[in-house]
Amino acid sequence: MKLDSKPTKISIGLQGKHYTDSTFFEQELRSIWHHTWQFVGRDEDIPEPGDYFTCILGQEPIVVIRMPELSIRARHNDSRQLGARLQDGQVVSGFR
Repeated sequence: MKLDSKPTKISIGLQGKHYTDSTFFEQELRSIWHHTWQFVGRDEDIPEPGDYFTCILGQEPIVVIRMPELSIRARHNDSRQLGARLQDGQVVSGFR
């Protein structure tokens, strides 16, 4: 069988504007990010109760905390009452 080495006119990727256009980003946030699970970190990064890390998920500041019973909880990293972030830093050990 001989393979055809001619370039194809069929595009299988996204156009460049899909990676930079704010309209596409907002649409992705609404249709994908807010309705699916997202990976933000590894559990071994916060092995002890009180350890936490922060990240931005889409446009939302998130804090991920190892709880006293060793479960992991993710919450919005802001306070409506204080109008500020609750935690700063990437990975912090020993927050109690």
